[in-house]
Amino acid sequence: MRSHDLRRVPVASSIARQIVGLLGKRAHSDLFLFIPRCRAIHTWFMQSAIDVVFLDSAHKVVEIVEGARPWRVFRGPRSARAVLELPPGHAREIGLSIGDTANLGDR
Repeated sequence: MRSHDLRRVPVASSIARQIVGLLGKRAHSDLFLFIPRCRAIHTWFMQSAIDVVFLDSAHKVVEIVEGARPWRVFRGPRSARAVLELPPGHAREIGLSIGDTANLGDR
């Protein structure tokens, strides 16, 4: 199990930002978002696939959905308490695995 430094990932801190998420954004290397207090997301109206990482309350990875395609709904396991939305292929690129910790700073 490893720790991954993701402190620069923007936070969807408001309800409006959580609802909008990454909608309307095209896939590129800066396509990141941390959504606290969240166990499910949708990719309706998304323009490309994304990686979806479900985290528990300690920011440990409990599930990874690689290449989550548009027009789908994704629900994490009961232990999920937050979601990371990442560019497609990024979870694999950084070697993210179940049980790893996402270092998100004081969030």
